[in-house]
Amino acid sequence: MEKIKINLKNKFYNLCFLFRPMTTVLFVTLLFLLSSIFLVISILYMNENSQIYQILLAILTGTTSSFLIAIIMELFNNYHYNCKRQRELRKYFSFASGYEIGQYSFLKTKEKYNENFSQENIRKHAVFSELEDIIPELREALNHRDYLYPKELENIDDILYKYKDILNFIYVSLIPLYAELVSLILNEANREIDDAEFNLFQNNKKLYIFLKKEAKYYAENNDEVNFDGEDQDYLRTAVEKAVFYHSYLFNDYFEMLDKNCPSGQKIDNTEGLGDKDRIVLFFNMIGDCCKEIDEKMVELQKRVAKEPYFWTMADYKVDKTE
Repeated sequence: MEKIKINLKNKFYNLCFLFRPMTTVLFVTLLFLLSSIFLVISILYMNENSQIYQILLAILTGTTSSFLIAIIMELFNNYHYNCKRQRELRKYFSFASGYEIGQYSFLKTKEKYNENFSQENIRKHAVFSELEDIIPELREALNHRDYLYPKELENIDDILYKYKDILNFIYVSLIPLYAELVSLILNEANREIDDAEFNLFQNNKKLYIFLKKEAKYYAENNDEVNFDGEDQDYLRTAVEKAVFYHSYLFNDYFEMLDKNCPSGQKIDNTEGLGDKDRIVLFFNMIGDCCKEIDEKMVELQKRVAKEPYFWTMADYKVDKTE
């Protein structure tokens, strides 16, 4: 019985291909109805033997014929377009349809090991941890932008812009200390760098070690600290590498965010902030970006829930009360 239900729903969504997008179909239908109503009303009040009656009747007949041809062609084009869209965006549909399941899995894992985390901040952390999957998939989808609907394009563009904001926030927070690390390596190569000199990293040794390795690599290929032009791109690349492949390096910051802003609170007074508060401020802004990315991804999943075959996963309900 369940299999029959799934097959019927797939056929229904396939049938909906005829009417997606609806804009042209609705416009042509509305134009036809308005013109037909005007012509019919005019004909009803005219003498059947008059010449104007014959002209209006001929116009009505021609309009009806043109409408039928136009609407049939439009429905055919819609169906052909959406069938090809299914093939071209198969990978994107598969990814977007399972987004909420991934979020739920991350949420339950976090709750298992730390019950004090707020669900809102867990979702933000989940988004940050999944950027290495989200961003490449959406960039790949944009290679087939001709098969994306305008609202999908808008949501994907918004997500990519928010991702750039995240990279910029991390870049701005790291570049002063990164430059200082490079300077120490270049000018005092024989001296062991003291971790305590960098208060910002006292609570995150893993990120400090990663940044130090990147600084050493930079120092091996440069004679001085110079972050103008292309040199800035190097650190931006290092930041993206950290976010993509080493997102665990930022776990402590999300824990700090949850402890200091458990209900998504804001830090309004930025004057005289210490290192810890500055971290919370940056990750508060990063958390806001992650929240917006999460909302846009949920919207994309809801749209995929209208696609045949992919709706089964996109519409899957997880029990969040367990």
